[in-house]
This record gives sequence, C-alpha cells and structure tokens, in this order.
Amino acid sequence: MWSLHWSRRLYRGAPVARSGPDGSGRLGFCAGKRTAGRIGRGENQRMPLIAANGILVLIPSALFLAFKARAAEFDVAFYAVQSLELAAGAANIALLG
Repeated sequence: MWSLHWSRRLYRGAPVARSGPDGSGRLGFCAGKRTAGRIGRGENQRMPLIAANGILVLIPSALFLAFKARAAEFDVAFYAVQSLELAAGAANIALLG
C-alpha cells in the first residue's frame, strides 16, 4: 500500500517535474535561432538528431532495462541493450559538445 501511495503522488507531480526540461529546451531553441554564425547553425542541425536518439533509442532502452531488472533477468539481451544505451548516450554527449 505504501508504494502505491507514493507512486500516485509521483504521478501527480510528473507534469510539474516535466515542465522544467521543457522550458529550458524551448529557451535554448529560441536563443539558438538568434545566434548568428556557424555555431548556432550547427546546434540547430544537431538538435533533431539528439532528440531522435533520445526518443527512438534511449527511452525504449531504459524501459526495457527496467523491465528486465525488475524481473532479475540479466541475460545477453540485457547487456546488449545496456551497451546500446551507453553508446547512444555517449553519442548524445558528443553531439551536445
């Protein structure tokens, strides 16, 4: 019962917690439009790749790994997806820099 109580509270707080990254992403995107020069254009070209990497690779990988870890199934698939997630995260960090 205790875990159900906390999960409901966390679920209700999700929109508030999500508004911070949304706002900072919008602010950065708007500031990037005004940035003149090669750096601003490069950032605007990389951001769709970073977002696609996060949506198509990182989020499904995290959900899969959470499911496997909850079931205590640390098999070859778990470590393969974990390696893929680490590589995708490293690619995102490289694209951000």
